[in-house]
Amino acid sequence: MSSSKSTSHQEQPLEVVVIGAGVIGIQVALGLAKRNIAVTLYDQASELKEISAGFGFTDNVVGCMRFLEPRLAGAVDTAGPPAEGSQRWVDGMTKEDIRAMRYEDVPGIKMAGEVDLHYCHRGQLLHEMVKLFPKHQIQLGKRLETIEGLDGDSKAVLRFVDGTMAQADIVIGCDGINSRVRRVVAAPESPSAYSHYAHESAFRCLVDYKSAHAALGQLAEEQVMFIGDNANIITYPVGERQSLNVAAFVKDDQDWPQGRKHAISVNKEEVVEAYSDFGPAVQALIQLLPDRVSRWAIFDTLDHPLASFVNGRIAVAGDAAHGSTPHHGAGAAMGIEDAAILVALIERVNTLTESDRSTVPVLECVTEALKIYDSVRRERAQWLVESSRLQGQIVKFLNPDIGRDFEKLQAHTRMRMSKIQTYDWHDVMINAVTDLENRFGKYEDL
Repeated sequence: MSSSKSTSHQEQPLEVVVIGAGVIGIQVALGLAKRNIAVTLYDQASELKEISAGFGFTDNVVGCMRFLEPRLAGAVDTAGPPAEGSQRWVDGMTKEDIRAMRYEDVPGIKMAGEVDLHYCHRGQLLHEMVKLFPKHQIQLGKRLETIEGLDGDSKAVLRFVDGTMAQADIVIGCDGINSRVRRVVAAPESPSAYSHYAHESAFRCLVDYKSAHAALGQLAEEQVMFIGDNANIITYPVGERQSLNVAAFVKDDQDWPQGRKHAISVNKEEVVEAYSDFGPAVQALIQLLPDRVSRWAIFDTLDHPLASFVNGRIAVAGDAAHGSTPHHGAGAAMGIEDAAILVALIERVNTLTESDRSTVPVLECVTEALKIYDSVRRERAQWLVESSRLQGQIVKFLNPDIGRDFEKLQAHTRMRMSKIQTYDWHDVMINAVTDLENRFGKYEDL
C-alpha cells in the first residue's frame, strides 16, 4: 500500500465508548468485551438500576443475546423462564364478572403466539448482566456534556459535566429516550434531536402475585390485555410468578406538563378515576396497586425521526435511536438487534485491520461500518415506532377501521407481530459484514 494518500491510519487497537449502561448499552459492551475490543461503559447514574417492571423476549432475541455473549442467555433464564407466547385479550368494559366465568367463555380472544417468550423483571435482568461485565470498565456518575472531534483522523473527545474527559475511536449512544448522544448525531437545533410526547401515559408497577391471583383468578396466570375506551391494561407474571407486572395505559389529549421529566409519582385515585368505567375484574386489580404509583409519560420518535443513526464515528442504538411506545412490547428487542449488528461490524473492522494498523485506514473503515449499520437498521426500527403508535390506538378502540371488532384487531396484530418476531437477524448480520468486506477491498490499492 502506498502512504502518499491521506488516510486515517492508527497503530493502536480500537477504543470504544458506550454511553448508557441500561439493558442495551450493557449488551453492546459485553459483546465487544467478549471479542477483546477495548470498551468502557459510562452512565450518569451513581448506581445501575431499572424500573420495577417487566418485558418479554422471544427465542429469536435471546439468540441475538447469545451471539453477543453466550452467558447472556443464562442471565435471561435467571431473570425469567420461558412461557407460552400467547396473550388473552379481554373486553375490560364488560360489567359481567369475568372472573367467575369458564376461561373459554371470557369475552375477547386468545391471541396465540407463534413463539415462546421469556418474561423478565427488568431490574433483575440488568443486575444479572452487569455481573458479567468487568467492574473496572464501568464509569458511573458520568453525565455526558459534549462530544468533540467528529471529523478527521483523531479520536473523539468526550467531556462530562464533572469536568473529566475520555477519548474513543467509536462512540455508541445507548442512553435512552432522552439521549444526549442523539443530540450530537442530529445537531441540537433539530427537532429530531429529541423525543416527543405521544399523548399517552402509563401507570406502571409490580403487585404481589398471590394477591393478584386471589383478585383475578386464572386471568393472573398468563399475559392478559384488558381493552377499553381510551385505555388498556397489560398484566403478566414475572420473576417465577413472584409478581404481576401491571402497565395501565391512558390516552391523554393534553401536553405533558413536566417537560423532559418523564415520570412522576401520583395517588392511586388517579388510576381509579381513569378506569372508573371498566368492569369488576379491572376494578379489583386496581385496588391492589400501592397508594402511590409511577405515572410515565410515553415519548417516542415518530413525529421527528432521525435522518441517520450515525454521525461519523458516533452511532445511537435502542431508544436513543428509535424510541417507541411499548404497544408491540418490542422496543428492547429492537435495541438488541441493533447491538448484534453493531458488534458484528465493529468486530469485523477490528479483524480486517489488526494485521497492519500502520497502513490500513482504520477510522475510515469504522465510518463505513457505521454507515452499513444505519442502512440495515433504520428502516425496520422506524417502522416499529410507527406501528407501535398505531397499535396503541387500536387497543383503545380509537381506530375507526377496526373499532371494537376483535377479529380485525387480531388479524392486524398478528400480521405486524410476525414481522417483528420472524426477523432473520443472523442473515442481515452476515450480509452487513459481507458488505463491509466488499467496501474494505477498495483500500487495497491505497
